[in-house]
Amino acid sequence: MVRNEQRFLCKECGYNFVDKPRRGVPLKEKIQVLLLHLNGLSLNATAKIMGVSTPTIMRWVAEFAEKYAEKPEPSAGGVVVMELDEMGHYLKKSLQTVDLEGLLSRYRPTG
Repeated sequence: MVRNEQRFLCKECGYNFVDKPRRGVPLKEKIQVLLLHLNGLSLNATAKIMGVSTPTIMRWVAEFAEKYAEKPEPSAGGVVVMELDEMGHYLKKSLQTVDLEGLLSRYRPTG
């Protein structure tokens, strides 16, 4: 007994351990989070629904992509075109909110 917990010893390798359930999120829940995000739900919405932090979801997506996703090959011109929905949506929204285009047209020098 150590700290009021029963410890066990493996007879084959001599490993000392406590028989406790594993920490962390079960694989089934990670897969659900990935499916929600890959089907178009934003990181923040997925985090709120599943009760997991946004950085954790980002880490799971990165780990999944590193293991299973194919990396895009450059086309004949050597350029890879990727669509970043969330960033494009955010930028379009912020440009409309701040009206940067209107400000630029007002203060451009003429002549």
